[in-house]
Amino acid sequence: MNPHSMFRRGFTDLDDLAGATDLTLDRSTYINDPIHGYIQLSEDMLQIIDTPQFQRLRNLKQMGTSYFVFPGGSHNRFEHCIGTAFLAGEVAQGLAQRQPELAISKRDIRCVTLAGLCHDLGH
Repeated sequence: MNPHSMFRRGFTDLDDLAGATDLTLDRSTYINDPIHGYIQLSEDMLQIIDTPQFQRLRNLKQMGTSYFVFPGGSHNRFEHCIGTAFLAGEVAQGLAQRQPELAISKRDIRCVTLAGLCHDLGH
């Protein structure tokens, strides 16, 4: 396991999610996002998340100086990127279902999701 992967200590076993309701789960890795609920992470996403470049996003505050006014509010670019990847994938899937004339493929959806995941790596 990658030494930078503090993330994989999350939910990787169905036994960890005992008692969760309304979830259809397989042996994938899931996280419990405070906004979006359980988010499934693909192997592609985990390979990116496990890099030192992505792990450094844990230390970058998303809220800027508002942290001084609301010290209980914490949000970092790491969390933000995972949420963005989830929403980007949802939008792409929605477009694929609602507008079949666009011919959006599973590969396109995967690329949009990964773009959402990586969009803050330059910060």
